[in-house]
Amino acid sequence: MKRNPGVPRTTTPVLSTGVRLSRGRKRSERRLLLLQDELVIAKLQRGTSVRPQLRLALDQLWVLSGGTEAAGEEEEEEDGSGEGSKSLILAWPTGSCLATFDSRALKELWVGTLLG
Repeated sequence: MKRNPGVPRTTTPVLSTGVRLSRGRKRSERRLLLLQDELVIAKLQRGTSVRPQLRLALDQLWVLSGGTEAAGEEEEEEDGSGEGSKSLILAWPTGSCLATFDSRALKELWVGTLLG
């Protein structure tokens, strides 16, 4: 885990999206930025700017995605029970968090890119 005050302005993310991040009992809206060799978890600022809070080297990152969708079964989402199908666990040597995306398709895009 590396902490750094900012993302260089010349760095273009491979993927970037807003997520609901849960760490223990804390929940917050954050931005995930996937760079060439690291994942940045950033706090949203005014307008379109972000303030990086964590910089995680991809070779130190574990991505865990589970649920019934892994078995090829459809999950009911009408009553809100499908929250798990839109979430994944990000873990690194000194911590972890649950990232919940806006849709299952967006989560699957991230999983495919991170593991790909």
